[in-house]
Amino acid sequence: MTLPAEQLAGLDVSAIEEALIVETPLCVDVEGNLLPTDILHNTLTVLKVLEKLSKTFRKELTGEITDRGDQKIEGTPRLWFTTKKKEGREEISALLAGPILRDVFTLEECDQFLKIDKGKLLKATEARAPRGEKKKVSTALMESLRGVGAIMKGDPTYTLDVVPRDAC
Repeated sequence: MTLPAEQLAGLDVSAIEEALIVETPLCVDVEGNLLPTDILHNTLTVLKVLEKLSKTFRKELTGEITDRGDQKIEGTPRLWFTTKKKEGREEISALLAGPILRDVFTLEECDQFLKIDKGKLLKATEARAPRGEKKKVSTALMESLRGVGAIMKGDPTYTLDVVPRDAC
Protein backbone atom coordinates (compact mmCIF):
# COMPACT_ATOMS: atom_id res chain seq x y z
CA MET A 1 0.00 0.00 0.00
CA THR A 2 1.30 3.43 -0.92
CA LEU A 3 1.06 5.95 1.91
CA PRO A 4 -0.28 9.48 1.24
CA ALA A 5 3.16 11.03 1.85
CA GLU A 6 4.71 8.74 -0.77
CA GLN A 7 1.96 9.61 -3.26
CA LEU A 8 2.27 13.35 -2.63
CA ALA A 9 6.07 13.33 -2.75
CA GLY A 10 5.91 12.44 -6.45
CA LEU A 11 3.55 15.24 -7.45
CA ASP A 12 4.87 17.97 -9.73
CA VAL A 13 3.48 21.19 -8.30
CA SER A 14 5.72 23.55 -10.29
CA ALA A 15 2.81 24.79 -12.48
CA ILE A 16 0.74 25.55 -9.38
CA GLU A 17 3.67 27.33 -7.72
CA GLU A 18 4.25 29.39 -10.87
CA ALA A 19 0.57 30.38 -11.01
CA LEU A 20 0.75 31.56 -7.41
CA ILE A 21 3.95 33.51 -8.00
CA VAL A 22 2.47 35.48 -10.91
CA GLU A 23 -0.82 35.80 -8.98
CA THR A 24 -2.93 34.05 -11.61
CA PRO A 25 -6.61 34.21 -10.60
CA LEU A 26 -7.76 30.83 -9.35
CA CYS A 27 -11.55 31.08 -9.64
CA VAL A 28 -12.03 33.01 -12.87
CA ASP A 29 -10.96 32.52 -16.48
CA VAL A 30 -8.83 34.94 -18.52
CA GLU A 31 -11.93 36.98 -19.40
CA GLY A 32 -12.92 37.39 -15.75
CA ASN A 33 -15.81 34.89 -15.83
CA LEU A 34 -16.35 32.63 -12.84
CA LEU A 35 -15.20 29.10 -13.65
CA PRO A 36 -17.94 26.44 -13.90
CA THR A 37 -19.29 25.80 -10.41
CA ASP A 38 -18.80 22.02 -10.66
CA ILE A 39 -15.07 22.61 -11.21
CA LEU A 40 -14.97 25.08 -8.30
CA HIS A 41 -16.82 22.59 -6.07
CA ASN A 42 -14.48 19.70 -6.96
CA THR A 43 -11.44 21.92 -6.42
CA LEU A 44 -12.78 23.05 -3.05
CA THR A 45 -13.36 19.42 -2.01
CA VAL A 46 -9.80 18.46 -2.98
CA LEU A 47 -8.37 21.47 -1.15
CA LYS A 48 -10.30 20.65 2.04
CA VAL A 49 -8.85 17.13 2.00
CA LEU A 50 -5.35 18.46 1.30
CA GLU A 51 -5.69 21.06 4.06
CA LYS A 52 -6.60 18.38 6.60
CA LEU A 53 -3.83 16.12 5.31
CA SER A 54 -1.35 19.00 5.50
CA LYS A 55 -2.29 19.81 9.10
CA THR A 56 -2.08 16.15 10.14
CA PHE A 57 1.21 15.57 8.27
CA ARG A 58 2.87 18.67 9.75
CA LYS A 59 1.79 17.73 13.29
CA GLU A 60 2.99 14.14 12.89
CA LEU A 61 6.31 15.16 11.28
CA THR A 62 6.92 17.80 13.96
CA GLY A 63 6.36 15.17 16.66
CA GLU A 64 8.68 12.68 14.98
CA ILE A 65 11.48 15.22 14.50
CA THR A 66 11.05 16.47 18.07
CA ASP A 67 11.30 12.90 19.38
CA ARG A 68 14.10 11.70 17.07
CA GLY A 69 16.16 14.87 16.75
CA ASP A 70 17.21 16.77 13.63
CA GLN A 71 17.17 14.76 10.39
CA LYS A 72 19.23 15.46 7.26
CA ILE A 73 17.09 15.70 4.13
CA GLU A 74 18.45 13.10 1.71
CA GLY A 75 19.61 14.34 -1.66
CA THR A 76 20.25 17.88 -0.47
CA PRO A 77 23.65 19.34 0.40
CA ARG A 78 22.76 21.23 3.57
CA LEU A 79 19.04 20.94 4.39
CA TRP A 80 17.82 19.43 7.64
CA PHE A 81 14.47 18.96 9.35
CA THR A 82 14.55 20.56 12.77
CA THR A 83 11.98 21.88 15.21
CA LYS A 84 11.78 25.25 16.86
CA LYS A 85 10.36 25.60 20.32
CA LYS A 86 7.86 28.41 20.68
CA GLU A 87 7.04 29.33 24.24
CA GLY A 88 3.39 29.40 25.26
CA ARG A 89 1.60 32.74 25.35
CA GLU A 90 1.82 34.65 28.56
CA GLU A 91 -1.46 35.45 30.21
CA ILE A 92 -1.96 37.96 32.96
CA SER A 93 -4.18 37.26 35.94
CA ALA A 94 -6.74 40.06 36.23
CA LEU A 95 -7.09 39.33 39.95
CA LEU A 96 -3.40 39.71 40.69
CA ALA A 97 -2.71 42.46 38.16
CA GLY A 98 -5.77 44.56 39.06
CA PRO A 99 -4.27 46.60 41.92
CA ILE A 100 -1.13 47.35 39.89
CA LEU A 101 -3.06 48.27 36.75
CA ARG A 102 -5.40 50.59 38.69
CA ASP A 103 -2.35 52.58 39.81
CA VAL A 104 -1.23 53.05 36.20
CA PHE A 105 -4.41 53.16 34.09
CA THR A 106 -7.96 54.48 34.34
CA LEU A 107 -10.85 52.02 34.03
CA GLU A 108 -11.56 53.39 30.55
CA GLU A 109 -7.98 52.73 29.50
CA CYS A 110 -8.10 49.22 30.97
CA ASP A 111 -11.27 48.53 28.97
CA GLN A 112 -9.25 48.96 25.76
CA PHE A 113 -7.03 45.97 26.52
CA LEU A 114 -8.83 43.84 29.11
CA LYS A 115 -11.41 41.65 27.41
CA ILE A 116 -13.52 38.81 28.76
CA ASP A 117 -13.81 35.61 26.73
CA LYS A 118 -17.56 35.17 26.15
CA GLY A 119 -17.35 31.38 25.90
CA LYS A 120 -15.42 31.06 29.15
CA LEU A 121 -17.78 33.47 30.91
CA LEU A 122 -20.87 31.51 29.82
CA LYS A 123 -19.25 28.21 30.75
CA ALA A 124 -18.41 29.50 34.24
CA THR A 125 -21.90 30.98 34.62
CA GLU A 126 -23.60 27.74 33.61
CA ALA A 127 -21.34 25.73 35.94
CA ARG A 128 -22.70 27.75 38.88
CA ALA A 129 -26.34 27.56 37.80
CA PRO A 130 -28.76 25.01 39.29
CA ARG A 131 -29.52 21.92 37.22
CA GLY A 132 -32.07 22.69 34.50
CA GLU A 133 -31.46 26.46 34.82
CA LYS A 134 -28.15 26.74 32.96
CA LYS A 135 -29.47 28.17 29.70
CA LYS A 136 -31.87 30.52 31.50
CA VAL A 137 -29.12 31.89 33.76
CA SER A 138 -26.61 32.40 30.94
CA THR A 139 -29.27 34.06 28.74
CA ALA A 140 -30.22 36.42 31.58
CA LEU A 141 -26.56 37.34 32.10
CA MET A 142 -26.05 38.08 28.40
CA GLU A 143 -29.22 40.22 28.32
CA SER A 144 -27.98 42.18 31.34
CA LEU A 145 -24.59 42.74 29.71
CA ARG A 146 -26.24 43.83 26.44
CA GLY A 147 -28.50 46.18 28.40
CA VAL A 148 -25.53 48.14 29.74
CA GLY A 149 -23.67 48.10 26.42
CA ALA A 150 -20.95 45.75 27.66
CA ILE A 151 -21.03 43.53 24.56
CA MET A 152 -19.33 44.72 21.41
CA LYS A 153 -19.20 42.84 18.13
CA GLY A 154 -16.11 42.65 15.96
CA ASP A 155 -16.11 43.00 12.20
CA PRO A 156 -17.94 40.22 10.38
CA THR A 157 -15.98 37.50 8.63
CA TYR A 158 -17.14 35.34 5.76
CA THR A 159 -16.57 31.65 5.24
CA LEU A 160 -17.37 29.61 2.19
CA ASP A 161 -19.88 26.80 2.56
CA VAL A 162 -21.63 24.36 0.25
CA VAL A 163 -25.26 23.75 1.13
CA PRO A 164 -28.10 21.82 -0.49
CA ARG A 165 -30.74 24.10 -2.00
CA ASP A 166 -33.67 23.66 -4.37
CA ALA A 167 -33.01 25.08 -7.83
CA CYS A 168 -33.99 28.72 -8.15
